[in-house]
Amino acid sequence: MEEWKPMDSAPWDGPCVLLWRHRDKQHYVAKRVRGEHGPGWCTPDGYQIFSPDTWMPLPKPPVIQEEPQQHDDRPEWEMRTGFREEDFA
Repeated sequence: MEEWKPMDSAPWDGPCVLLWRHRDKQHYVAKRVRGEHGPGWCTPDGYQIFSPDTWMPLPKPPVIQEEPQQHDDRPEWEMRTGFREEDFA
């Protein structure tokens, strides 16, 4: 796990990072941007973050292992309807 870093080391115009703001005890996912009114932090939905205290890179997303597909020899209509041919015999 990464450690929290000082704001002066945060990346410019890079990927989103995790920010922490102590005064409201909130964390935010945001990106540092250079806007019309100077540099700042902005969340993906456009919310501006003022005066964050520390930052860290976002963790890698979890790896989801998919279940292996089992082959089903039933006719397609049986799989779609849930009925089996034996049900009509």
